[in-house]
Amino acid sequence: MRLPVVQFPNVVVNNLSHFASVFATEEQKKHFCEYVTGLIAGDKATITAINALFLNKNDQSSLNKFITQASWDEEGLNRLRVQLELSRLHQRPISEQAGRLILDDTLAHHTRCSMDALAYLRDHSLGRNVWAHDVVTSYYINRQDQFPVNLRLYIQFNRKYEKKLREKMAQAWIE
Repeated sequence: MRLPVVQFPNVVVNNLSHFASVFATEEQKKHFCEYVTGLIAGDKATITAINALFLNKNDQSSLNKFITQASWDEEGLNRLRVQLELSRLHQRPISEQAGRLILDDTLAHHTRCSMDALAYLRDHSLGRNVWAHDVVTSYYINRQDQFPVNLRLYIQFNRKYEKKLREKMAQAWIE
């Protein structure tokens, strides 16, 4: 049996002020701390499992509403997270040329075709088209540090322009 979490880890508490501007209420800040703590300390990354980690927990629906319905700027939060990581990088004695930004698109295969943003995409490893979500990620790595930069779901609008749209998405991340 796992001991319950009674307070947030120092890494969460010490960095909360950097992200506080994204959230409108103290309750949202608390849910953000719960979610991040759950990702760090939990075995499963589900809302129910994260909520169950805490001694003084609310109903899991509160955390679920924070993630799915509350109005806070997800892209703004990610921008602040990347800024925090970059400020850490600039404090280290590593050449700027040492780092690499890795861009990757991965097909998440699905058997049902009734999901949002699902497309019939070419899987080059299988040599055929499959129903899938195309998840595009970017990841920074150098000799000492590594962190995810962004994650987007690529939505196919027009196959004729598909390659150009992916290239524009990647170029926007690099800039």
